[in-house]
Amino acid sequence: LWTACLFLSMSRTFHKVLVRACPWGWVEDIVHQQKELHIFCGQMMVAFAALHVVSHCVGTVPGLISHTVAELNAILGCANPDSTYGYLGVKISWLQMPACPLESRTTYMGALFATTPGLSGLALVLVSAAVALTANEVRRKANFELFYYVHQAALPLWLILLFIHGSNGWVGVGFPLVVFVCSIPAALYAGDRVLRLLRYYLLAGKSVRIVDVVIRPGHGNGAEGALINLMISKPPRLWKFSEGMYAFINMPEYAPGQWHPFTICSGKSDETVDFIINGVGDWTCALAQRCLDAYNDEGELPAVALDGPYLAPTVTALSREVLVAVGAGVGITPFLSLLSTIVAVLGDDTQMKRLPLKEAHFFWMTRSADEFLFGRRHFTKIVSSPALRSKVFLHLHVTQREPDRDVAAYLFREAVRRQSALDREAFRAAVGGDAAAIMASGAQLPWGWANGAKDDVLWVRSLLETADEGAQEKLAAAHEDHWATGIARRGTGLARL
Repeated sequence: LWTACLFLSMSRTFHKVLVRACPWGWVEDIVHQQKELHIFCGQMMVAFAALHVVSHCVGTVPGLISHTVAELNAILGCANPDSTYGYLGVKISWLQMPACPLESRTTYMGALFATTPGLSGLALVLVSAAVALTANEVRRKANFELFYYVHQAALPLWLILLFIHGSNGWVGVGFPLVVFVCSIPAALYAGDRVLRLLRYYLLAGKSVRIVDVVIRPGHGNGAEGALINLMISKPPRLWKFSEGMYAFINMPEYAPGQWHPFTICSGKSDETVDFIINGVGDWTCALAQRCLDAYNDEGELPAVALDGPYLAPTVTALSREVLVAVGAGVGITPFLSLLSTIVAVLGDDTQMKRLPLKEAHFFWMTRSADEFLFGRRHFTKIVSSPALRSKVFLHLHVTQREPDRDVAAYLFREAVRRQSALDREAFRAAVGGDAAAIMASGAQLPWGWANGAKDDVLWVRSLLETADEGAQEKLAAAHEDHWATGIARRGTGLARL
């Protein structure tokens, strides 16, 4: 049973169908906890396997060695197929060890190491132990590849061993119960894997490819700590997307067997599938390095494959009247997708009437202000549309302190602090302390000030796109001076922050 639940927790296409077919909130809540459900099922499998082993060691095996062959054959289903109720009589004689009916008594060690249930049971214990050990959080982070490949090998091996374990037909219906309990869940999971293979071999590097990249180099202008905005051409088929979903990305030339999940930050109406990826591990650093090499004309952009998209909790957000989204750093990616979709829907009068959303608040916190540039396109649309400004509110927070012993940064920060103090006083004098009226008006103002907060506020225009080429050149030059990396648009579609 726990094996069936484990496979169901990994059947992501089934999850999408289930949510559409069952519009009840509790079904969505369960589906959105698929990772926790998967871990819980794995833990229950280990716990019940341990109980199963102990029960056999203290009950079944002593019973086998303490009774005569005649007594055992009298109760074994495979020895009495015609008189055993519900017995299917399917013989898998090539897997039966010892042959049934039994011909001789066994010993304790013989029951463990000279019978099909004993040997397959020991193999199942070893597989579960290997999965449990590599799935430990510390070990998984230390060696993700080992965790990944052990899991991938264990899935089919576990089902095969369960089949062998029940093939002797001693008890029950005389046929492995795993076939009856796990066939449908395993088939659903296998269907996902078949779709992944189709997307890999039919689309990767062909209709699915990287069409644009914006990258902010990491430490020492390298790949570690780099931030990548990856724009991939949308698959022409086997792709049905809703806002806030996630997809798996594969880089065949680096690790053809590895698929890594990332939240999609583009909207339903966008022409590309966009991701924001941080260079924090081997795989993401390799992706960042290849993008940097392409920028420096030292290589080509890597080929990629997509698998998905799959459900994430944000897919039901548009069904709410009030939406509050909070994200930090690259954790804002699902909300950028949601923001893109809201902008597109509210820009269409027909769709806007069907949307129950009254207002949406997006809180984006980051240590580096240049990460806000990934949302420029959405910010521009919101500011330029009265309908959007009255419903969508942006709360952008920079949490990084100014560097020590940096006179320019200190003077800038002090200027912002003093100007904010003046602005707060002017704000309070203008609104008369009526915070409720300000919030009800839908004004794009520092809402924290309305409730008495004393956060410093910097008013900027560089987060908005403009058609003025001169203004864009000035913006690029300003970033060149401040961030020491600049913004450079190239004919290849590759950009660098």
